[in-house]
Amino acid sequence: MFQLPKKAGLFLLGLCLGWMASAPAFAGGIKPWTQITDVSQRFVVLTDFGGDTVLDRSTGLLWDRSPEGGNYSWYGAHRRCIFVGNGTSNELGWRLPKVEELHSLMYVTGSNPGGLASALPAGHPFNLSGIAAGTRFWTATSYQAENNDVTEAWTANPAGNFGSDLKTEGNGVWCVRGGAN
Repeated sequence: MFQLPKKAGLFLLGLCLGWMASAPAFAGGIKPWTQITDVSQRFVVLTDFGGDTVLDRSTGLLWDRSPEGGNYSWYGAHRRCIFVGNGTSNELGWRLPKVEELHSLMYVTGSNPGGLASALPAGHPFNLSGIAAGTRFWTATSYQAENNDVTEAWTANPAGNFGSDLKTEGNGVWCVRGGAN
C-alpha cells in the first residue's frame, strides 16, 4: 500500500484547510440555521423550478414550496415524493425529509418558558394557505418505541409541534430534495 510521507500529508492537509477557510461555505457564506434570523437571506424561491421550489441557503436543501395537507399514509407519502416531487419540476431525487431536516426549517427561539419553541419563521416563502391548522407532515424517520416497535414515524406541523403517528394514519406531505438520503 502506498503511503504519503508524513510531511507531504501535513502539507496537503494544510492546503485543504487553507482552501476551506477561503471557500464561501466555510468562510461565513453559510451559517448554521439557528443563526440566520433574516428570512429573506435564508430562503430563496427558485424561478428555475417554476417558483414551486424553495432553496434553504442554510442547509442547501430544496423544499416543495406548497406542501400537501392530504391524507397520505407514511408509505403513500414516500411514493408521492419519489414519483411526483414538487409537482412541477419533473426532476428526480425528491423524498420525505428526515426529522432533523424538517426541524431545520423551524426557527428555534427561547420564547417558550418551558424550553425552546420552534416554528416556521415569520415571513417564510412557503405556501401554506391550503393547509388546515394543525396539519402534520410525515418525515422519513421511524419513531422507535421502547419495545423496538417501528410502526410509527415522526411528524411535525408548521407550528413546530413534533410527535409520532402510526405509519398507516393520514398526514400531509412536504417533499425535499438534496442532502443525504
